[in-house]
Amino acid sequence: MTHDETRSEILRKARGLFAVQGVRKTTLDDIAGAMHRTKTFIYHYFRNKDDLLGALVETEGDEYVEELRKAIGAMPGAKERFRAYILARFSIFSRLGTYYQALREQYFEQYAFIENARAKYDLFETGTMAGILDQGVREGVFRIADPEMVAHAILIALKGFEVEWATQDQEGFERKIDALLSILFDGIAARSGR
Repeated sequence: MTHDETRSEILRKARGLFAVQGVRKTTLDDIAGAMHRTKTFIYHYFRNKDDLLGALVETEGDEYVEELRKAIGAMPGAKERFRAYILARFSIFSRLGTYYQALREQYFEQYAFIENARAKYDLFETGTMAGILDQGVREGVFRIADPEMVAHAILIALKGFEVEWATQDQEGFERKIDALLSILFDGIAARSGR
């Protein structure tokens, strides 16, 4: 096995253990044991648990970007792409696991590198959302003066939903997202003449 393949295998084992035991409770000894190796073996590839966790968050972030692009790329119109983006975002977010688990355990409060890694993906998300909103303006389905500013505001709202997604029962979550979409698409102001 090459160095990169071994490193990927360590990350895969760590991801599985983090999903089952949690980030906080999983040790390098646990990860090494799952590979039938010693902790010293892990140190040839990662300086410590934080280094391993950072690499895993980075790997999952890259997977997240690719999957999100595929989800919205399959949709024709801006409204469909907008909804697909939001639903795919949470589905991918929870499936990838490590960031989700760290959020659930509030591990990110102790490890700023998770949020620093996240800043890179915030730029991607803001740009992607702004592109969808701009498409909607061109299609005549959205009325937005500054798509980038609105995209930033929507991203902030979605981050608020991440905490709920990660810490509460998932029942009815899609209904909450649809309610948010209804507000975004239709507004809350009563229309005159109706």
